[in-house]
Amino acid sequence: MYRHILFIILLLPGMVCAELEQSFKGIIDVRLTNSDTSNSYLEGGYGKFQFADETQLSLAHLGISYTLDFTEYFSVHAVASGYASNESTDLGLSEGYIQYKGLPDKDGWRHRLRYGFLYPDVSMVNYATAWTSPYTLNFDAINSWLAEEVRHEGLEYQWTRLGRRHGQSFDTNVSFAIYNSNDPVGAMLAWLGNYFIPESKTPGFAITIISGSFRT
Repeated sequence: MYRHILFIILLLPGMVCAELEQSFKGIIDVRLTNSDTSNSYLEGGYGKFQFADETQLSLAHLGISYTLDFTEYFSVHAVASGYASNESTDLGLSEGYIQYKGLPDKDGWRHRLRYGFLYPDVSMVNYATAWTSPYTLNFDAINSWLAEEVRHEGLEYQWTRLGRRHGQSFDTNVSFAIYNSNDPVGAMLAWLGNYFIPESKTPGFAITIISGSFRT
């Protein structure tokens, strides 16, 4: 299914006509870092950070987000992410999905469907361009784990109750998903024995060698 979604996304720009709307957003994060820590877990060490005990200039994050709106209900989304450092380098599609998002009804209820390769809608802080956080340079521990290990490949449904229609200051969301490709989730937590704080997201179906082991 991942290849099918990618094929549709690559084909769509050539089909764009005057009635369709498309947009690009991007982020480039270049850093000069000096780390005083153990060797990175990416090199087989016990360090919880992406970088080893050294000074280096790195591309912490390159993110490109593309959206194509067919109508007020249907749209296609694609996000490519990459990074480059002395420890590791990778570039690929981190999300690609088709979305249906209906308008609220008279009772303030709205329905949304997403089909493709995507992050589950669980993060409250990583909502900026290319699934980044507007608050911190590094992801927090939970979102670092999601960025490294978790990605849905399937169908997600979300029901939203808009609070402003009911005199409340908050919305209520309930999500259901049918998915695969998350079988290895938790492997990195078990291998490291704790949360870790990288500054990158794993592209779809990427494999990185780690001290004789691997992650996907």
